Amino acid sequence: MIRAATAAFMILATGAALTGGAGSSLGLAQDSAPQGAPAAPATAPPIPPAPAEKIVRAAGGQGILASAERALVVATGTIANPRKLDTSGWTADLAVDRRFVGETAAGATLQIAWEELAASRQVRFDQGERILVVLEPLPAQSLWQKRFPDAGRHVYAVANRGEAFLRSPTPSTLDSLEHYLAMAGDARKGQPGVRRLAEMVASSAHALAREALDMLEARTDLAAALGDEGGAILLQAARFEGRDPAVRARALQLAAKSGLRGVKEAALALSQPGSPLRADAYRALGIIPHGLTPEQAAKLLEDGDPEVRVVGVILSTDPAKREQIAKIARTDAAATVRLMAGTTLLIRYRDAAFSEVLPMLDDEDVSVRTGIARVTGQLGSVAVEPLRDVVEKGSEKAALAAVAGLAKAGQEGALALVSISKLHPSEAIRAAADLTLGKGPSKAHGHTH
Repeated sequence: MIRAATAAFMILATGAALTGGAGSSLGLAQDSAPQGAPAAPATAPPIPPAPAEKIVRAAGGQGILASAERALVVATGTIANPRKLDTSGWTADLAVDRRFVGETAAGATLQIAWEELAASRQVRFDQGERILVVLEPLPAQSLWQKRFPDAGRHVYAVANRGEAFLRSPTPSTLDSLEHYLAMAGDARKGQPGVRRLAEMVASSAHALAREALDMLEARTDLAAALGDEGGAILLQAARFEGRDPAVRARALQLAAKSGLRGVKEAALALSQPGSPLRADAYRALGIIPHGLTPEQAAKLLEDGDPEVRVVGVILSTDPAKREQIAKIARTDAAATVRLMAGTTLLIRYRDAAFSEVLPMLDDEDVSVRTGIARVTGQLGSVAVEPLRDVVEKGSEKAALAAVAGLAKAGQEGALALVSISKLHPSEAIRAAADLTLGKGPSKAHGHTH
């Protein structure tokens, strides 16, 4: 029972990665465009150029809390006069209206600097834009000394390689950040700081909420540090429909792993029809002791939502369900479900599941073929001969997937690939083996066709 529960927990993490968590799904390969379409007549009007690709500014929102711990200045203000210094260097004035860290007073004007390393991107700060920014000393490299030979000590760099900023910060974001940064170091690391982080998850900008979750997830004493009050705040973040679904899902999973009071009730509420977090709620219930009965978990296998069926596969740990999961691996309409079913069989039963899973290397979906091949290969030497057999006897698409699996099977897999690259009768399979071994496309190794 313990081994089954441990395996289920490992697969829960795998399932979240495979399906992408809340609001997303595994990327599936698209069919290529039809070939050989007739050419346009000579009298046809010229085809207009494709619209230019949308230029995206640097997103920011990275490492704000971590950078603020050692910052010279953390402040909000309005950008003025952004200007280019050289190929990648930029500077602007920041009219400060609120200060969180540092000696700068509201009303002061600071000169800030950063780099735009992607030439095709729009500059990250616009004239008149209000930002929250973390500032640090200019880097010591000679390039920065050339940019600011005299006034370097009066110019600040945007921290975390130019990414520690937020555009148009909301009042709730700024209030939460101000309370957190005003704490002494010991308080920030203790219960008061942990509760402030939970508040950020519940009410701050999504980027700051994600960083706060990173910090909470690193705690080994989270339930004790949060207490009932802090735990309720974290669960509030999971329940709040206005939050980013990914933030809500992570908050719920963290509450479940930490055993916070009230998490089962929250997960049950979020598992109801119409909730965008149904799959994540069932994942949480699967973590909580006695969160779901075996019968309830089995019922998920027949749910209309593929993400919920994925969770059902993971949580159906009864060996009596093996045949049903094998059938799901072959026949479910959703590639993500088929992939998880095959992966689950391999993790639970290892090479004993090869007869059920290796036919999936011929699946119609490339993500299933490559995913199953990868997990099979990761089982090591026991997978080499079965994969080699698929290369020799299977269809071309199954053989190509098996080649990818052999690449994951260690030294024995590599030796098999060397042989395949030299001796296989199919040029496509030999070329795939060559590429997998890190070689460029080669000649036909003397074979004729």
